[in-house]
Amino acid sequence: MSDFGSRRQNPRTAVALSADVISDSGTEHCNVLDISAGGAEIEIAQTLEREAAVELKLGNAGRFPRAFCE
Repeated sequence: MSDFGSRRQNPRTAVALSADVISDSGTEHCNVLDISAGGAEIEIAQTLEREAAVELKLGNAGRFPRAFCE
């Protein structure tokens, strides 16, 4: 298992947010566990493929641009 924490350039902040993940296969509800300027850790029922391009929509707060799953 990789130590992603040592590779992060932006510190993460623990949160408990409801959001949607938008991908080529559709939109799926998720829970955001932590977030930073460079990414987020989410909890989602659907399995996303590694390197899948996704967008994270945080309600009316806005959207994170398309990023890739790790």
